[in-house]
Amino acid sequence: MYSPDHPPSRFNLTFWSNSGREPCGLHVPHDQKSASVRRSDVHAYLSTMHKTLTSLAAGLLAMCATLVLHAQEIAWLTTNGTQIENGLGEEVILKGMGLGGWMVQEGYMLQTQSFANPQHEIKAAIEALIGSEATEEFYDAWLHNHVREPDIDSLHTWGFNSVRIPMHYNLFTLPIEEEPVDSENTWLELGFALTDSVVKWCSSRGMYVILDLHAAPGGQGYDAAISDYDSSKPSLWESSANRDKMASLWKRIAAHYANEPWVAGYDLLNEPNWDLPGGVALRALYEQCTDSIRQVDPNHILFIEGNWFANDFAGLTPPWDGNMVYSPHKYWSTNDQATMDFALALRENHQVPLYLGETGENSNVWFRDAVRLYEDLGIGWAWWPLKKIESISCPLSITKTDGYQALLDHWTGNGPAPNPAYAKAVLMDLTEKLKAEACRRQPDVVDALMRQPYSDETLQWPTSGNVPGIVYASDYDMGRAGFAYSDAVDATYHVSGGSFTAWNNGWRHRNDGVDIERCNSNGPNNGLAVGWTEAGEWTKYTLDAAFTGLYDFDIWVASDAGGGALRLEVNGDDVSGVVSVPGTGGWDNWSAIQVEDVLLLQGQQALTLHTVSEGYNVASMDVIWTGETPANLHAIPGVIEAESYIEQLGTSLESTSDEGGGQNVGYLDPGDYLLYDVAIAEQGDHRVSFRTASETVDGKLSLELMEPSGVTHALGEFDFTATGGWQTWATSEFDVAIPIE
Repeated sequence: MYSPDHPPSRFNLTFWSNSGREPCGLHVPHDQKSASVRRSDVHAYLSTMHKTLTSLAAGLLAMCATLVLHAQEIAWLTTNGTQIENGLGEEVILKGMGLGGWMVQEGYMLQTQSFANPQHEIKAAIEALIGSEATEEFYDAWLHNHVREPDIDSLHTWGFNSVRIPMHYNLFTLPIEEEPVDSENTWLELGFALTDSVVKWCSSRGMYVILDLHAAPGGQGYDAAISDYDSSKPSLWESSANRDKMASLWKRIAAHYANEPWVAGYDLLNEPNWDLPGGVALRALYEQCTDSIRQVDPNHILFIEGNWFANDFAGLTPPWDGNMVYSPHKYWSTNDQATMDFALALRENHQVPLYLGETGENSNVWFRDAVRLYEDLGIGWAWWPLKKIESISCPLSITKTDGYQALLDHWTGNGPAPNPAYAKAVLMDLTEKLKAEACRRQPDVVDALMRQPYSDETLQWPTSGNVPGIVYASDYDMGRAGFAYSDAVDATYHVSGGSFTAWNNGWRHRNDGVDIERCNSNGPNNGLAVGWTEAGEWTKYTLDAAFTGLYDFDIWVASDAGGGALRLEVNGDDVSGVVSVPGTGGWDNWSAIQVEDVLLLQGQQALTLHTVSEGYNVASMDVIWTGETPANLHAIPGVIEAESYIEQLGTSLESTSDEGGGQNVGYLDPGDYLLYDVAIAEQGDHRVSFRTASETVDGKLSLELMEPSGVTHALGEFDFTATGGWQTWATSEFDVAIPIE
């Protein structure tokens, strides 16, 4: 380190050329002997060094440019037969999230569908409250806060490799009714700026972007909310000017992103739903857009959706472009191959890949099963959507404030008109709550999509399980139905079955089948309770016990009239018997029932709460350590003192001189036995060490493990050699496999 008070004795500067390991250096001694170095020599040397450095810098820049170019070549996606592949020829299965509600608002995401479903109606309702200037301020904040880099970073962290951006045309160009010159296009920068940001954030994380025209000029379907269709104006299908604008818009978008490898491709039109006989008009529009795109961009994939919400491909075969993907959507149907046969036939008959551009809006059971189905079939997917207001089925839930509920009450005729300033403050606060860091994160949804399709393991809920302490009923393990919980209804399949089934009757906290509702009354709770219990249902909790010993469980229940019953298991063993639940005077009036002296070993234990008969709610279990351990109970792994048996035959005790003192078991004869009460924390291979002593005779014993049911497991027979004295002790070690938990 250089200091003015302590100058270095020598300054050395060395550079290595890229042509070999020969150093080129300038050595300037700091002592007086070198003070006569000629200035001209230094100038000549520095000139040579400058040329060397310039050459090195140019070489490094060229190398960096080559590496970037190579990375871009690898990133490019294209179709090859029935697969989507990258630049290395590797198959890429897109696993993405649709950014719904951002550029195109839909009523159900804002809970306005009963009075304002498409975006133009939502905007009109807001404008009537706060005026046009404040409305524009609200929408500007909405667009800039709904999707930000933290959202993309979260998706990347969770394991998604792509996003699908649902675009509204009016962020890129004016409606035909507002164009200053008929048949011309005014281009707007906002849509491109917003999209550029997402592409930048995704590309830096190696994630792909699919550009989806979600709201086309005029609107593409009778379902107005999907495309912001306004029936008072000509639709996409009723106006050639709208169709021309759509084709021109795609040309403009394609020119803008023609050289961007992390844009996977262009989803030309989201979920058309219009009477288009034979698909003739739909194909004609797709071909018009394809021609426009290919004039400026020959490389990107075209994603093609069928009519009637993406699934009717009449008229859309055979393919008209060599880099095309068919993109159906799937909601609310059973998750079996039969529901995908129509799409698989498209793939096989026309050698075109498939991509599920939208799917979701169901339970975690449905999510898990759908992802497994798609990926087993080699089909990429994009879930819908990332976030909604007060929803359990998205990775992120936007908080609904009391103020926003007051606005909804007014709009539905159930509340007074708010002051405009108050209404604006509420709406601007909502735009702050759009931010990823302000949303409620719902790990069970992400787990169902990204881990559960390929794992039966359950995971402890992030904030649950330490005992002694309170275990909240709503915070059971994350995992698949049948492994983390069991519930009578755990998804809806109304497209296949004809009727909607609510999988979480309370619509709180979790997206599983377990029914969770608010809990507002007495007793320890987290504001939530498991309700609507039915016989045969259960929830599993991974506990982290601080101590081995006996615990009391205070189970906080509520029941209007009583009659319900429950049961507790630990590691599969019944520890409570059937426990009746008394009436407490109401479904939110809580009382504790106690299960005493439950043995928990230190470390992780599996607790299961079973509903034996319905008729109660449960909020929590207060797990209290009694400070006691059952006499002569031995934990495995652990040390068992030979004299700590609970039963024996034919043996005697004597004082021992072995390390630690105490007693040893002696006078052993064939047929004698010792019985110990053990609690096994871990199954599998164990190392058993015996301390034995014998004067002259070798010995042998067998080891058996007996379950509470009476089933016996032989663990092995073990030989011991004489040690030369009855108090001359030796250790013998053997491997033993314990077959049960």
